[in-house]
Amino acid sequence: MPAWICTCGAETDASLDHCAACGLPRPEEAAPPEEGCLNCHDLNVEPGYDTPLCAPCRTELANLGFPGWVALAGAVVMIALGLSLFRFTGSVNAAAAMRRGQQAEQAGQFAQAVLQYEAARRRFPDSTHLLARLTISKIKAKDGDGLDELVDQIAERELSESDYRDLDALLEPLREDSPPDGEAP
Repeated sequence: MPAWICTCGAETDASLDHCAACGLPRPEEAAPPEEGCLNCHDLNVEPGYDTPLCAPCRTELANLGFPGWVALAGAVVMIALGLSLFRFTGSVNAAAAMRRGQQAEQAGQFAQAVLQYEAARRRFPDSTHLLARLTISKIKAKDGDGLDELVDQIAERELSESDYRDLDALLEPLREDSPPDGEAP
């Protein structure tokens, strides 16, 4: 009779039910794999495939529809992607308008700069830098429409050093011309 190998590694006589070295019981032999279709256990398996299936089960499994949850998840992802692309496009357009406003301001075309900054403001209404540049351009373009509101919006905000210098240089002459608080003009 052939010997069997225990899990401890010792070779034990086949007539013994326990390992002679460690005393562990003889492991049971694994049952041979069932022959036949994995789905219905029919013994008429189609040859030539790695997965043993009978013809009806192979046809049935091959014709399964696309899972509904996958289609739904894909639709949700596509909607989210579409919305993000829409928002991204608006942000890119606003950034381009901001850049065109800066170029117009540098070229001394302050009315054009105001138009470009206003376009960017529709997308980013709370941008401190944008509000400061819009205020500066409005003052230089002598466009008083909504200027008080802009000045009030940026009054309590922390401006960059360059925006503060530019704005302070424009507002200083206005402060000197206005009467002190409580006095009539």
